[in-house]
Amino acid sequence: APMDNINIIGNRLHHKAFVMYVAPPKGTRSNYHVIGNVSDGGVSGFGSAMVFKDVHGIEIRNNNIPTQWSHHLTGVSVTRGANVSVTNNIFRGATGALRDRGENTEMAQSGNLVGPLPMSIQVRSYAAGPTPKPLPNPTTTSAAR
Repeated sequence: APMDNINIIGNRLHHKAFVMYVAPPKGTRSNYHVIGNVSDGGVSGFGSAMVFKDVHGIEIRNNNIPTQWSHHLTGVSVTRGANVSVTNNIFRGATGALRDRGENTEMAQSGNLVGPLPMSIQVRSYAAGPTPKPLPNPTTTSAAR
């Protein structure tokens, strides 16, 4: 079923990690707004606190989402997305605010605080795209496929 125009706004999670995974089984989804959410539970695992695949129109702003520094996570990762804006977030412990997983258009990030304490503002970036597909994992051999 289509899921468009989703607003996740102003949530407060206590002792819980803020994690999102949006990946439609087919087609695309559109207009996701994740604004002003706060968590005090650190995201662990691999990848990103928020993952979007095949979503057009993503707005991520004014969130405070901690991650575990030792896991090398980013705040947001996007694959085959369009019109992505990641601004003014705090991703304490993250290695970056936005990870481009490939085939994206119109991606921008600015004003995001990342890293361990003391955190730093990540340099503003913009990609018109389409961005390239990631290269295959070099540890995968033809025999292992």
